Amino acid sequence: MENSLYIKGQENSPLYIKGLENSPLYIKGLENSLYIKGEENTPLYIKVLENSPLYIKGLEYSLYIKGQENSPLYIKGLENSPLYIKGLENSPLYIKVLENSPLYIKGSGEFTTVYHGSREFTTVYQGSGEFTTVYQGSGELPLYIKGLENSPLYIKGLEISPLYFKGLENSPLYINGLENSPLYIKGLEMENSLYIKGSGEFTTVYQGSGEFTTVYQGSGEFTTVYQESGEFTTVYQGSGEFTTVYQGSGEFTNVYQGFGELPVCIKCLENSLLYIKGQENSPLYIKDKVNSPLYIKSLENSPLYLKILENSPLYIKGLENSPLYIKGLENSPLYIKGLENSPLYIKGLENSPLYIKGLENSALYIKGLENSPLYIKGLENSPLYIKGLENSPLYIKGLENSPLYINFSWTFVTSLGQCHILSFPSFMLPMTA
Repeated sequence: MENSLYIKGQENSPLYIKGLENSPLYIKGLENSLYIKGEENTPLYIKVLENSPLYIKGLEYSLYIKGQENSPLYIKGLENSPLYIKGLENSPLYIKVLENSPLYIKGSGEFTTVYHGSREFTTVYQGSGEFTTVYQGSGELPLYIKGLENSPLYIKGLEISPLYFKGLENSPLYINGLENSPLYIKGLEMENSLYIKGSGEFTTVYQGSGEFTTVYQGSGEFTTVYQESGEFTTVYQGSGEFTTVYQGSGEFTNVYQGFGELPVCIKCLENSLLYIKGQENSPLYIKDKVNSPLYIKSLENSPLYLKILENSPLYIKGLENSPLYIKGLENSPLYIKGLENSPLYIKGLENSPLYIKGLENSALYIKGLENSPLYIKGLENSPLYIKGLENSPLYIKGLENSPLYINFSWTFVTSLGQCHILSFPSFMLPMTA
């Protein structure tokens, strides 16, 4: 698989796709695949991708998988893969033998009515299994998908979708006018951001009776984020607690209370997919495309900062049965307890953040899958290999000219004020300026 993930014209790029007809990432006849219009020299340009699941033109073929043998998302011969589509031709979310997985869909059949105009989310799946009433509140479903005929991720009439991006002419992720987007928060100091100030800890998130109680307790306030009227109102107040997030009636109330900053501000994204301007402290901050799109600088206020996880938005305390529950894994937010049959289950993360145990037949399994386009053997020659993390599938070595090469370091500050810097080789993702 020497040419795997390779882009023509970018001989040193790990994203180049050439002659990989059987690769799930192969795009036939699309030399300029994964290219952004207006940025002819970037490997992310999307041009003439009518047959690509990444094609965005009215979204007719968006993430469409059925009968897309040449689709970069097409998976053939992976019957036991957690990404395999069996019995659910139109659904890439089908997971076989994952009874304990939050994404598991039991049985076979088809997706029918997902959302009714009366603000009621009823039958999502009908088959020999069951996945019926998912939501029956009086509020709007932020994950509304209308028109699933050709794709479970197909979005038709995106007005209610959290994935709605107005003005997608130049970018699949272009955000212009977030009024209808769940990522838009009205009345924020940081303009079009997901600004959150606070610190503390996450406690009980779900009680089992359709009620989310105390999710976060800090010394700030993050009151009404969403109301049934369909608008995001006061997001940050200044002090309080993270209490009721959801109470079964379609209403989201006191979501956050604390102080700090959520560095996921979306501002000035006109010419960039992931560009975040004025967020120097954001773990997603991109500056002049030179630093890493994952560059982390001063993580003290970052919701992604992992310092025993107390300040992490991914930290969930008291959710032993949650697939996102993190217990005893201070250095890993991906630990999944009680999901032994889940393709996302991670056990023994000491040497690899993506290590998957017991998934020998998984397309993502990194052991004994010599024919897998994602297989990493020896890691040293892998475009995803990261130096210093010999056992990590994300390690990158000798890819200075790669569009995915990132040059960055993580600075961890302990409670004693000591700084610890973890440097990584660099890979740069060519972004729009």
